[in-house]
This record gives sequence, C-alpha cells and structure tokens, in this order.
Amino acid sequence: HAVYRSWMDPSTVFSYKFTGSTKEQDYWLFDQTIFDYDNKKIIAEKFKKGVKYRSRIIYTTKKWSDGLSIFFLAREFVKSKRNIKIPTVIDVDTCYTYINFVGKKESVKISSIDYPVRTVWFNGRADWTGIYGLTGYFEGWFSDDDASIPIKAKMNVYVGSINIELIKWNRKGWVPPRG
Repeated sequence: HAVYRSWMDPSTVFSYKFTGSTKEQDYWLFDQTIFDYDNKKIIAEKFKKGVKYRSRIIYTTKKWSDGLSIFFLAREFVKSKRNIKIPTVIDVDTCYTYINFVGKKESVKISSIDYPVRTVWFNGRADWTGIYGLTGYFEGWFSDDDASIPIKAKMNVYVGSINIELIKWNRKGWVPPRG
C-alpha cells in the first residue's frame, strides 16, 4: 500500500511539499520533501517506523517539481508544443525530467470506452528512478479537450514496460472526445 501527496503552485510548474507513505510488512516508510523557496533550500527526509534515518538539505535558487506533480504539469502543458526540462526531486536526489509536448493528435482505443478517443500525444524521459522502478522513456496520451484527462500511458519499470489506461472517471459531465 502506498499514499503519495503533492502540494504545488497553482501554475503546476513547481512544488511546495511532497509526502509519501509506503507500507512495508508491519511498518510504514515515510518520505517528506519541503521546498522552502524563501530560504533557498529543499529539505528531504526519510523515516522508518517514525524515526528519521536520512536527511538532506539542497541549497538552490531554482523552482523544483516532485515526481507526482509532474503529472499535473503535463496536463497543463500538453498542448503547448514545447520541449521542457523540469528540475525534479525524487527520493533525496535532484535530477531532471524531459517532456516533449509536440501537439500531435492521435485517436486512441482503450477498453473502457467503446470508441476511439481524440488525444494529444507526448513523450519524454525521466532521468530518475521512482516508485516501482519507474524510469527512462515514457509516452502519454491526454484527452484533446479542456479537461486534458489522462487516457493512456506507456512507462518503463523494474519488471519491464507497462501500459496504463483510464478505466473510469469521476469528473461530472465529462465525455471523452471522439477520435
């Protein structure tokens, strides 16, 4: 079981705080990253059974994203037709995520929707290793409408490559655009 939370700027371009809790057998691991821009530092801490076992202070003048907030940044920029290099904090390390928003429209078929969905495709590279070994090249397809709902993704993890598809949604009144 895992729970991840991200507090980000309304622009979705940078993070303020990240927390992650992961259940290991009979205890929890807890990670916390505080992005203290006023004092030009990031505080990254790791806890096991409530006891801090690793801490790092990163001094910086940049704005940073955490792995979870990049998902929301991608939704914001999917139609921008820009290539973006995103300073990223994962675990207690600094790295980069590169996303190519090319504006390519594609019709995508997924099992939960009985017609092809009109999407905007993008790809990128995570120069880091996240949960379940998420790393390297990835692709995504978001709905080609104002909602930019994630429809499909392809990613690399420890065991190989995975395909992720939207199986249901709670957004009231949203209808996937026809491809």
